[in-house]
Amino acid sequence: MPEEVEETTKAGIIIPDKAKEEMQGAKTIATIISCGAKAFDSSTWKDQPKVGDKIVIPTYAGYILNKKQTDDGKEYRIILDRDILAIKREEICQ
Repeated sequence: MPEEVEETTKAGIIIPDKAKEEMQGAKTIATIISCGAKAFDSSTWKDQPKVGDKIVIPTYAGYILNKKQTDDGKEYRIILDRDILAIKREEICQ
C-alpha cells in the first residue's frame, strides 16, 4: 500500500499535482500488507521483507488497484518481489 503525499502544507497551502509528483520522485514508500507463497523464495534477500515492513519501490512498478477497485476505498499495488529496491528501516541513535 503506497504512502500518500500530503495534499496541503502545514500552513494550509494546496500542493499542485505536478509538485506532488516531484516530491514523490521516482520512488514510492509502501507498506507490505500481504505476500504470496513464493515471495522471496530466492536467495536474493539476506534479510527478507515481511508484512508490515516499509519498502521502497519504483513509482511505476506493478499493477495499481485504484480506490474505486477496492472494497475499502484505498489504493494498493501488486508488485513482484524483485521490484523492491530497499527495506526502509528506522534506526535509533543513542
